[in-house]
Amino acid sequence: NTAADIAAVPADLIDCVQVCDGTMPRPTDFDTMIAQARGERAFPGEGGIDLASMLRAAPPGVPISLECPTKYRALGMPALERAKRGRAAVEALPIVDDERTTHGSVSIGVAVRDATTPDADALIRLADESAYLAKRHRNAVATVQSAKTLPHPAA
Repeated sequence: NTAADIAAVPADLIDCVQVCDGTMPRPTDFDTMIAQARGERAFPGEGGIDLASMLRAAPPGVPISLECPTKYRALGMPALERAKRGRAAVEALPIVDDERTTHGSVSIGVAVRDATTPDADALIRLADESAYLAKRHRNAVATVQSAKTLPHPAA
């Protein structure tokens, strides 16, 4: 919605703020709105939403997360490249809190399923491992591909 809409919500009701960018004007029909919400969101700075104003309207210190499903972008851009673009978008997004402008950082792990990844549980372990690897370096993107390198949980 708008920065004014966010400012009108009592601060104690906002536990976190989730951001993405999108095309403007906003779609008016339900089917297009759902399609964009599920698979066509844009990284901050790649659309027409005034995210900086919205973040200024949020309560100071509230956690901010990025959620940008990019289903259709995935058809033409590898996961690692999408992750790098997402990380750069977060870093470039200005966050103003008490007259001070800062920039966020994000660590993103990318799991790549290959022939050695036997099932969804193994893929989730890859995702966890890549996220931990990215966090070790702060504001980084890391990828893990082979399930052979991961320990299996005890049965």
